[in-house]
Amino acid sequence: MNRVLERYSFVVRPLTKPEGGGFLCAFPELRSGRAHSNPQAVLAAILADATNLGIERMANASQGVTYAQLAWTHGWYVSEENYAAGLRHLVDAQAALPLTRVWGDGTASSSDGQFFRSGRRGAAGSTNARYDREPGQKIYAHVADTYAPYHVRLISATAAEAPYVLDGLVAHGCGIEPATHYADTGGASDHVFALAHLLGFRFVPRLRDLADRRLGLFPGTARPEALAKLIGRPFNIAAIRESWDEIVRLAASVKAGVVLPSVMLKKLAAYRRQNRLDFALQELGRIERTLFTLDWLESRALRQQCQAGLNKGEARHTLAQAVFVHKQGRLRDPQFENQALKASGLTLVTAAIVYWNTLYMGRAVEHLRASGEPAPDKDTYVIEVDHAKQQIVLKTTNKKYYKRIDIPDLKRLGLKIEESSIAWRYMNNTVIISYDKPPQAKQRELEMLMLAHKAAA
Repeated sequence: MNRVLERYSFVVRPLTKPEGGGFLCAFPELRSGRAHSNPQAVLAAILADATNLGIERMANASQGVTYAQLAWTHGWYVSEENYAAGLRHLVDAQAALPLTRVWGDGTASSSDGQFFRSGRRGAAGSTNARYDREPGQKIYAHVADTYAPYHVRLISATAAEAPYVLDGLVAHGCGIEPATHYADTGGASDHVFALAHLLGFRFVPRLRDLADRRLGLFPGTARPEALAKLIGRPFNIAAIRESWDEIVRLAASVKAGVVLPSVMLKKLAAYRRQNRLDFALQELGRIERTLFTLDWLESRALRQQCQAGLNKGEARHTLAQAVFVHKQGRLRDPQFENQALKASGLTLVTAAIVYWNTLYMGRAVEHLRASGEPAPDKDTYVIEVDHAKQQIVLKTTNKKYYKRIDIPDLKRLGLKIEESSIAWRYMNNTVIISYDKPPQAKQRELEMLMLAHKAAA
């Protein structure tokens, strides 16, 4: 695969060839809407933002583009709206490529914030001790399960991430339709759980402080003795009923695009005293969070899917750091608007790189298959059970790979491996094998969890 891919160049071609997603049509002049007479100038302006090189240095590094031309192009052809339109072109083009289905189908996504330091003097930014003593900003990006970043927002380093989780899901404008969304602890709140459910999304956060978040019960429901340590106060169903019409109106406004979720969530949080709508939305979120927590503890597959989704976001962070390399990767602009343009340019170029890799990796696979060489896919692997040794056996049809897998929990409980409980899939060039836990193993885990809580108390 690497030998085949080495035949192609890296950065310039996906930006200049029509096969690169055609996103240059999204950069007309802001006044007249006409296309630029020199596309190279538009590309240089985009790269000036994406690489943090700046207009002057990019002009010095570019052939056939002067500083005056580049500054004029950046002022009249580059905007947040144009960046968003170009990003939609690339995301949709990448989703249409056959190889994209190996990674995902666009029905799942994740979001996370990435901290970038700003200059020590004069640059816009705020200090968050969690990241660094120096001021900076966060780029909050949404990444599809196809690895394509489809929405970005520059926020303060001290801002909570939870209000912005739903913005990308309802306002991205791309052809993909995420139904499940993964987030880290910083992106989770009861309000997000409630709104996500009302908007038709399944919200799956990886909660670091899961043991500290108390579950709830409906009024009159007996408290299970095994879960007594995890149960808090009951749900306030009366508050939800009282404000139900306002809750539905809020969800409808967000669904129709009248207002962004982050705007409403921050407005509700800004009240000096908690109003009825805010409290009712939180109670509805507690119900959703309780149901999610039970699913999370029950399903190992759900935890694995969440981790895999968040790992794709981390891969995007690594790529962004590699691209945004000049000026030590610092957002040194004194104006927030200019920093936001750099964040959008960076996201556009990372999406272009993802498109490029998908396109040419697909061509490399086609070339290998046409040449009679093996190219890995789901039909290459075979999963069997060795009943004599009680192991799961993973092997390839060409007999070049062979691995035995033990399940220690089953051996400790004296249980045998059942073929009907095995599920597997080929995803991201990785074979993912899961095994449904038998009731005896679930009961054992619950007992151990209760012992841990008693020891902590």
